[in-house]
Amino acid sequence: MRILTFLPDGTSTRREATPRHLLMWTPLRAGTGVGELKVSVTADATRRELVVTDLLPGAASSGVLEAPAQIAWADAQGGWRLDAENLRDRRGNEIVTGSAVTYIGLGPQDLRFMATVPAIDGEASLNVAPLRAGRYRFFLQAGSLQSARVGLTARPGLRRGSFRVKRQGRVIILGPLVTVHGALVDTGTGVTATVLSAEGRSLREDVIPVVDGRARYEIPVLPPKARFIRFALFGEGVTTPLFKDSR
Repeated sequence: MRILTFLPDGTSTRREATPRHLLMWTPLRAGTGVGELKVSVTADATRRELVVTDLLPGAASSGVLEAPAQIAWADAQGGWRLDAENLRDRRGNEIVTGSAVTYIGLGPQDLRFMATVPAIDGEASLNVAPLRAGRYRFFLQAGSLQSARVGLTARPGLRRGSFRVKRQGRVIILGPLVTVHGALVDTGTGVTATVLSAEGRSLREDVIPVVDGRARYEIPVLPPKARFIRFALFGEGVTTPLFKDSR
């Protein structure tokens, strides 16, 4: 029996074996690549038999966890994006799309977090919003991989509903701005004020300080296309229309 094996990397192997009791077996070298493995078998003058099988990547054994933003605000809009990158098997092949990637997080006051998402093209991504202020640690588990831990910080965010807007002529007053811990936002903290067109295009941006828990924005002379102002702080935001006489 003549066995010819064609590997996905373009190489081939040839070997011969002798049947016993009408049976014959031989191990096949899979190589390191993924793709189609073809095996051709002939015996004397018999016709050629061809078998085709798919060689798939193994389970994940390497990869890294990245977090572009190191700081988020507790109980606020936004949060962290956790990126699993370069997920590969022990031979360096990108793992199969759909493979399970589990994110595990450890937070303050024994807070634990776990979520599983599918990998796509050797990567996975997850958005996480912290519930409490404090220090968090996240890591990945997939196959035999347990990644290094990434430390992130959640600062006290705004209490929901505290981003109130009050108008006094050409002055807009925000607050009182209260954190999730019930304290006023520190004096000197900057609130971002972004002037927007009707289409949402940014026309101007100012930073106004918090004083005694409130921020005061005096509307300046603005471009004719200005229609709205968006205020943002600690991941929270509110958008309000401009006065008619502010254009």
